[in-house]
Amino acid sequence: MNQGNSQHKLDVSEKLLILLVDDNDALNFLHKKLCAINLPDAEVISFENGRLALDYLNRNSKFLEKQEVLILLDIRMPVMDGWSFLKEIVGGGLSAQHSIVMLTSSTSKLDREKAMSYPFVMGYLEKPLRGFQLQELADALNKVHRN
Repeated sequence: MNQGNSQHKLDVSEKLLILLVDDNDALNFLHKKLCAINLPDAEVISFENGRLALDYLNRNSKFLEKQEVLILLDIRMPVMDGWSFLKEIVGGGLSAQHSIVMLTSSTSKLDREKAMSYPFVMGYLEKPLRGFQLQELADALNKVHRN
């Protein structure tokens, strides 16, 4: 599938907000570029830890109720790691509003199982993110909105 065709299928990208939650600046830069190529109408914001992302979600909760939010979440970060972020999301009642995909360097089967035990976690991907994976995520979000 070429880029031109993939961009025409991404109707959810017109209102999609992608939050990159990862302390690796180089990967955030790469992932922002991939998003710009594959989801050119999506807004992308990066946070270096879960606390900053959670604060953003809480401050903007009313606005974000009307917007599709995809959170690409690392597991191991300083200040607040991915596991603590997931617990806070559940405790704060934000889990039903947002789609979360774990994007991590962890290849642990236990990490994968733990992540997928959260009903609002829609996937577990190993870094780095690839363009075709963004397409698959957008397609999955589109299917959810059609139902």
